[in-house]
Amino acid sequence: MRKISGLALVVFFILACTPLRERAITELPRGNTCVLGCELKQAMETTRIVLLEMGFKIVGENKEEKLIDARKATSRGKLTSIIDLEIGFVEKGQNETELVATATEKVSKTSTHIKKFWLIFIPIPYGTYHTEAVLKESTVTDPIFYEGIFKKIRQKLGLTSSLYNIFFS
Repeated sequence: MRKISGLALVVFFILACTPLRERAITELPRGNTCVLGCELKQAMETTRIVLLEMGFKIVGENKEEKLIDARKATSRGKLTSIIDLEIGFVEKGQNETELVATATEKVSKTSTHIKKFWLIFIPIPYGTYHTEAVLKESTVTDPIFYEGIFKKIRQKLGLTSSLYNIFFS
């Protein structure tokens, strides 16, 4: 019994000493994949339409590599949030396509300043300049974000069933 508890303590110590960089690599986003019961061409076209309906701008589409890159920018006061989304498509078989999505979010703060020239006591504006500071840039790991996109794609394809709606709506 002592040997087992001693072994468990050694294993725990080794795992606790694993560098954070190695742990970050193994912590991949969960819930960012989806399998659709349709052909690749139909899945790509439907995904493109759904992303446009959601307010994303398609910045790249590569049919040979089976990728769609999209971007969406939103603004709240001085804060700007940009979401870059990449969706890859994998043919799993006849009438089955897997979607793998990865999104990154960049939040930045923008400020505007007016340049002034002082003529005696009178300020005369002669230009403006903008500064932008990035506050946060990270990979989106929230499975609810990805499931919202996948749910709209399934609805557009007509693949939602009542059983699916019970568990995921």
